[in-house]
Amino acid sequence: MTKKEKIDLRKLTPGSLEAREKGCKCPVLDNKDMPDDLKIVSSLCKIHWKEFFPKEKKKD
Repeated sequence: MTKKEKIDLRKLTPGSLEAREKGCKCPVLDNKDMPDDLKIVSSLCKIHWKEFFPKEKKKD
């Protein structure tokens, strides 16, 4: 998978049918009626988890 494909996958709405077909593990029913800026993201989702919760950088 290329870097561009990874970016395109993150544009998918968490829990949407298209995202689920690509491997999204975010909840479907919880996100169904939620506005786009309030979606629930699963820690098991390899597509969306890093987008919303990137690793903290170590301080030197």
